[in-house]
Amino acid sequence: MKNTDFRFELRVADDEPTTTLVSLEAKLQTIKGINSLTFTRSKSAIEFTLNASFEDGEQAKNLHRKVINSIMAHEGVTISQVETTLTDIF
Repeated sequence: MKNTDFRFELRVADDEPTTTLVSLEAKLQTIKGINSLTFTRSKSAIEFTLNASFEDGEQAKNLHRKVINSIMAHEGVTISQVETTLTDIF
């Protein structure tokens, strides 16, 4: 089993992003292979690190895709930058 971090920079279109981030975290923790989630807030963005485990490249690709799709589907959250791509991992 391999372990890696997926990193994203997020924007939250809410004056109080804590509620949005808590619900996003709960949603992402339901995805199989996710070990932990960390959010670091700055004035302009939220840096999001997700630790994941996977068996092979195909599983990593599917997991990365599920995470991105879940973030994009979450109301009030947009991805401003994907800081870790699959080519970074392999």
